[in-house]
Amino acid sequence: MTWLLAGTLALAAGAGESQAKNPRIPTILSLFKAGKLEQAEAELRLARAYEGNTSVDLGQLSILDGMIAAVNADDEQARAAFRRALALDPQAALPEAATAHVRKLFEAVRAEPRAAASTARARASGSARNLPAEFEQQYSAGKLEDAEAFLNTAAAQSDLSQVESGQILVLQGLVEVLKKLRAGAAPDKCRSYADDLEAVEARLAEETATAKLSEAESAQFLALRGSLLVVRGVLRVESGEQDRAKASFRKALEVNPRAKLPSLASAKARRLFNEIKAAVPAARGQKP
Repeated sequence: MTWLLAGTLALAAGAGESQAKNPRIPTILSLFKAGKLEQAEAELRLARAYEGNTSVDLGQLSILDGMIAAVNADDEQARAAFRRALALDPQAALPEAATAHVRKLFEAVRAEPRAAASTARARASGSARNLPAEFEQQYSAGKLEDAEAFLNTAAAQSDLSQVESGQILVLQGLVEVLKKLRAGAAPDKCRSYADDLEAVEARLAEETATAKLSEAESAQFLALRGSLLVVRGVLRVESGEQDRAKASFRKALEVNPRAKLPSLASAKARRLFNEIKAAVPAARGQKP
């Protein structure tokens, strides 16, 4: 599906627990705290089937899987789950209920050399490496050139899956948009770029909704959509479309609660983004 997105875009030249949306995660955690591990495992299976999982949810579910495995004295399975969690969500963190042994295993996995961790990740259906999330971390820190170099290096790898290749092409197009935004694109150009990104994100959402994706691929595409939506929101701000900017930011945070603004975002864009970010958790809390 991703290969059809690149051409369109080329034309344009948080802590995990609090941001999780899956309603079963608190239940799993409560069962874990109570020592009811079999029930927690059963609930975990149901949670993985939840259609509204975000990349944060997927990371947290793998964290919980690892915690249960560790308590069951299956350290190897626990380490594998933690590697998967960090691949799905590089910012994944342990909940307070994690035991000292769980923390020791988790920190050991986090400290593994990148190459070793990458080799250990499963590649049954596409890579477990979350390229869009890694890209976002760099551009949000103001390292646009580093982000571009990162994509070029990734694109040169010989073992890329078709999914990864498509994601890289989309992200490379996004780099070009960010460069033009940084150069001070005129409002009408910003509006045009935003329209292009809107079309790409809508098509991406449509294609991924019906595709059979692995858990890793689902997390990757959620991160990718989040970046597209955030940048679209920034462009809407610069084109004077405040309401549409808010809608883009809101959707970005619903798709990926960890979504970040690019460092080049204006003060007005940051104010609107933070306003929406503060409101989104409150809105979720009103759901039954």
